[in-house]
Amino acid sequence: MALHKSMPANFKTYGHKSVSIKDHPVRSGDSSRRFEVRAGDCSWTEGWNDCENDRERHELKSSTFSDGEYWFNWSLYLPENFPVIFPV
Repeated sequence: MALHKSMPANFKTYGHKSVSIKDHPVRSGDSSRRFEVRAGDCSWTEGWNDCENDRERHELKSSTFSDGEYWFNWSLYLPENFPVIFPV
């Protein structure tokens, strides 16, 4: 399945990376996908603007689905020193 960035504008290179087990935590296998969102990581399209609506994100999407059933699973790693910024 081919994955592509879903943000049409302002996508940062650090926003999504495929990383190896030697440099980053991996739950299963030898690589993982790393997402990072920083202040100002917003995008816009005609009719919607993350930046004007206090939204920040990095996402991937796929356009290769066909008919049928799909199952996905993932794990989320948050280090012990992950800052909690309530109420986010």
